[in-house]
Amino acid sequence: MPIAERPHIRSYIYCGDVMVGTNVARMMGTRLLLAAMVAAGSAAAAAQELQDEAAIARGLSYITGAAPDAPAPAIDLDILFKLDSAELDPRAARQLEALARALRLPALSAAQIGIFGHTDASGGAEHNQRLSLARGEAVRGWLIEREAIAAERLVARGFGFRRLKDGANPRNPANRRVEIVNLSPRGPSSVAPSAAPPPTAPVSGTQSITQ
Repeated sequence: MPIAERPHIRSYIYCGDVMVGTNVARMMGTRLLLAAMVAAGSAAAAAQELQDEAAIARGLSYITGAAPDAPAPAIDLDILFKLDSAELDPRAARQLEALARALRLPALSAAQIGIFGHTDASGGAEHNQRLSLARGEAVRGWLIEREAIAAERLVARGFGFRRLKDGANPRNPANRRVEIVNLSPRGPSSVAPSAAPPPTAPVSGTQSITQ
Protein backbone atom coordinates (compact mmCIF):
# COMPACT_ATOMS: atom_id res chain seq x y z
CA MET A 1 0.00 0.00 0.00
CA PRO A 2 1.39 3.44 -0.91
CA ILE A 3 2.65 5.45 2.04
CA ALA A 4 0.05 8.19 1.55
CA GLU A 5 -2.71 5.57 1.79
CA ARG A 6 -1.49 4.02 5.03
CA PRO A 7 -3.65 5.57 7.82
CA HIS A 8 -1.03 5.40 10.54
CA ILE A 9 1.63 6.95 8.30
CA ARG A 10 -0.78 9.64 7.16
CA SER A 11 -1.66 10.39 10.78
CA TYR A 12 2.01 10.57 11.68
CA ILE A 13 2.74 12.99 8.88
CA TYR A 14 -0.27 15.15 9.77
CA CYS A 15 0.64 15.24 13.43
CA GLY A 16 4.18 16.10 12.44
CA ASP A 17 2.89 19.01 10.36
CA VAL A 18 0.83 20.26 13.28
CA MET A 19 3.81 19.93 15.58
CA VAL A 20 6.10 21.78 13.18
CA GLY A 21 3.46 24.46 12.56
CA THR A 22 2.99 24.99 16.29
CA ASN A 23 6.73 25.34 16.87
CA VAL A 24 7.07 27.81 14.00
CA ALA A 25 4.15 29.85 15.36
CA ARG A 26 5.78 29.91 18.77
CA MET A 27 9.10 30.98 17.31
CA MET A 28 7.44 33.72 15.26
CA GLY A 29 5.51 34.91 18.30
CA THR A 30 8.69 35.02 20.36
CA ARG A 31 10.50 36.95 17.64
CA LEU A 32 7.64 39.43 17.31
CA LEU A 33 7.62 39.91 21.07
CA LEU A 34 11.38 40.46 21.11
CA ALA A 35 11.11 42.89 18.20
CA ALA A 36 8.39 44.81 20.04
CA MET A 37 10.53 44.92 23.19
CA VAL A 38 13.54 46.17 21.22
CA ALA A 39 11.40 48.82 19.50
CA ALA A 40 9.97 49.96 22.83
CA GLY A 41 13.44 50.08 24.37
CA SER A 42 14.78 52.06 21.42
CA ALA A 43 11.92 54.54 21.66
CA ALA A 44 12.51 54.99 25.39
CA ALA A 45 16.24 55.45 24.84
CA ALA A 46 15.60 58.01 22.10
CA ALA A 47 13.20 59.91 24.36
CA GLN A 48 15.77 59.91 27.17
CA GLU A 49 18.43 61.23 24.78
CA LEU A 50 16.17 64.12 23.79
CA GLN A 51 15.47 64.89 27.44
CA ASP A 52 19.19 64.88 28.29
CA GLU A 53 19.97 67.13 25.33
CA ALA A 54 17.18 69.57 26.22
CA ALA A 55 18.25 69.71 29.89
CA ILE A 56 21.82 70.55 28.91
CA ALA A 57 20.69 73.20 26.43
CA ARG A 58 18.49 74.82 29.09
CA GLY A 59 21.29 74.79 31.63
CA LEU A 60 23.69 76.52 29.25
CA SER A 61 21.28 79.17 27.99
CA TYR A 62 21.23 82.76 29.19
CA ILE A 63 18.14 84.13 30.92
CA THR A 64 16.03 86.75 29.24
CA GLY A 65 16.21 89.98 31.27
CA ALA A 66 18.86 88.65 33.65
CA ALA A 67 21.03 91.18 35.49
CA PRO A 68 24.35 91.98 33.80
CA ASP A 69 26.25 90.49 36.73
CA ALA A 70 24.17 87.28 36.83
CA PRO A 71 26.17 84.02 36.95
CA ALA A 72 27.20 82.50 33.65
CA PRO A 73 24.95 79.58 32.67
CA ALA A 74 26.48 76.32 33.87
CA ILE A 75 25.57 72.72 34.57
CA ASP A 76 27.23 69.87 36.46
CA LEU A 77 27.52 66.58 34.61
CA ASP A 78 27.95 63.29 36.44
CA ILE A 79 30.68 62.10 34.07
CA LEU A 80 32.27 58.90 35.30
CA PHE A 81 36.04 58.30 35.39
CA LYS A 82 38.18 55.40 36.44
CA LEU A 83 39.12 55.57 40.12
CA ASP A 84 41.70 58.31 40.80
CA SER A 85 42.24 58.66 37.05
CA ALA A 86 41.40 60.93 34.13
CA GLU A 87 40.42 57.93 31.99
CA LEU A 88 36.78 58.20 31.02
CA ASP A 89 34.52 55.34 32.02
CA PRO A 90 32.65 53.91 29.00
CA ARG A 91 29.39 54.70 30.80
CA ALA A 92 30.17 58.41 30.42
CA ALA A 93 29.51 58.23 26.68
CA ARG A 94 25.77 58.88 26.92
CA GLN A 95 26.12 62.20 28.73
CA LEU A 96 29.00 63.29 26.52
CA GLU A 97 26.99 62.50 23.40
CA ALA A 98 24.05 64.51 24.76
CA LEU A 99 26.40 67.39 25.52
CA ALA A 100 27.77 67.31 21.97
CA ARG A 101 24.25 67.33 20.50
CA ALA A 102 23.31 70.30 22.67
CA LEU A 103 26.42 72.19 21.58
CA ARG A 104 25.33 71.76 17.95
CA LEU A 105 21.91 73.34 18.53
CA PRO A 106 21.49 76.77 16.89
CA ALA A 107 21.33 78.55 20.25
CA LEU A 108 24.69 77.11 21.33
CA SER A 109 26.47 76.32 18.06
CA ALA A 110 28.77 79.35 18.37
CA ALA A 111 29.11 79.39 22.16
CA GLN A 112 32.48 79.26 23.89
CA ILE A 113 32.32 76.45 26.43
CA GLY A 114 34.31 75.95 29.61
CA ILE A 115 34.93 72.41 30.87
CA PHE A 116 35.86 72.73 34.54
CA GLY A 117 37.09 69.73 36.51
CA HIS A 118 36.44 69.52 40.28
CA THR A 119 37.38 67.00 42.96
CA ASP A 120 36.41 66.37 46.55
CA ALA A 121 38.82 67.08 49.39
CA SER A 122 40.22 63.55 49.61
CA GLY A 123 43.96 63.53 48.99
CA GLY A 124 46.43 66.35 48.59
CA ALA A 125 45.70 69.69 47.00
CA GLU A 126 48.40 69.39 44.33
CA HIS A 127 47.29 65.92 43.28
CA ASN A 128 43.65 66.95 43.08
CA GLN A 129 44.61 70.06 41.12
CA ARG A 130 46.34 67.94 38.47
CA LEU A 131 43.55 65.38 38.45
CA SER A 132 40.77 67.94 38.01
CA LEU A 133 42.57 69.56 35.07
CA ALA A 134 43.33 66.20 33.48
CA ARG A 135 39.66 65.24 33.70
CA GLY A 136 38.57 68.51 32.12
CA GLU A 137 41.09 67.93 29.34
CA ALA A 138 39.82 64.37 28.87
CA VAL A 139 36.28 65.62 28.30
CA ARG A 140 37.53 68.34 25.96
CA GLY A 141 39.55 65.80 23.99
CA TRP A 142 36.58 63.45 23.72
CA LEU A 143 34.34 66.20 22.33
CA ILE A 144 36.99 67.21 19.79
CA GLU A 145 38.02 63.73 18.67
CA ARG A 146 34.74 61.82 18.88
CA GLU A 147 32.18 64.54 18.16
CA ALA A 148 34.18 66.96 15.98
CA ILE A 149 33.38 69.96 18.20
CA ALA A 150 35.75 72.78 17.19
CA ALA A 151 38.75 72.88 19.52
CA GLU A 152 38.73 76.68 19.68
CA ARG A 153 35.27 76.59 21.27
CA LEU A 154 36.40 74.55 24.27
CA VAL A 155 38.59 75.42 27.25
CA ALA A 156 39.48 72.98 30.04
CA ARG A 157 40.31 74.19 33.54
CA GLY A 158 41.07 72.47 36.82
CA PHE A 159 39.96 73.70 40.23
CA GLY A 160 40.84 70.75 42.45
CA PHE A 161 38.72 71.12 45.59
CA ARG A 162 38.73 74.95 45.55
CA ARG A 163 35.05 75.16 44.51
CA LEU A 164 33.30 72.46 46.47
CA LYS A 165 29.68 71.93 45.59
CA ASP A 166 29.00 70.71 49.11
CA GLY A 167 31.30 72.79 51.29
CA ALA A 168 29.83 71.36 54.48
CA ASN A 169 30.93 67.86 53.41
CA PRO A 170 34.25 68.26 51.58
CA ARG A 171 34.55 64.53 50.83
CA ASN A 172 31.05 64.18 49.46
CA PRO A 173 31.25 62.39 46.07
CA ALA A 174 28.98 65.15 44.70
CA ASN A 175 32.03 67.40 44.77
CA ARG A 176 33.69 65.18 42.12
CA ARG A 177 32.21 66.56 38.95
CA VAL A 178 32.73 68.20 35.58
CA GLU A 179 31.11 71.62 35.27
CA ILE A 180 30.13 72.87 31.81
CA VAL A 181 29.97 76.68 31.53
CA ASN A 182 28.79 78.98 28.75
CA LEU A 183 31.64 81.51 28.46
CA SER A 184 30.16 83.52 25.59
CA PRO A 185 28.97 87.12 26.04
CA ARG A 186 25.43 87.34 27.31
CA GLY A 187 22.93 86.37 24.64
CA PRO A 188 19.50 87.78 23.85
CA SER A 189 17.37 84.87 25.00
CA SER A 190 17.23 81.80 27.21
CA VAL A 191 15.06 78.93 28.34
CA ALA A 192 16.09 78.38 31.95
CA PRO A 193 18.08 79.91 34.81
CA SER A 194 21.27 78.51 36.31
CA ALA A 195 22.56 78.84 39.86
CA ALA A 196 26.18 78.02 39.00
CA PRO A 197 29.04 80.24 40.25
CA PRO A 198 30.30 82.87 37.79
CA PRO A 199 33.79 81.65 36.80
CA THR A 200 35.82 83.47 34.18
CA ALA A 201 38.14 81.83 31.68
CA PRO A 202 39.94 82.27 28.37
CA VAL A 203 38.12 81.09 25.29
CA SER A 204 40.42 78.28 24.17
CA GLY A 205 43.08 75.87 25.36
CA THR A 206 43.56 74.53 28.86
CA GLN A 207 44.41 76.22 32.13
CA SER A 208 45.06 75.13 35.70
CA ILE A 209 43.79 77.47 38.40
CA THR A 210 46.24 77.80 41.26
CA GLN A 211 45.28 81.01 43.03
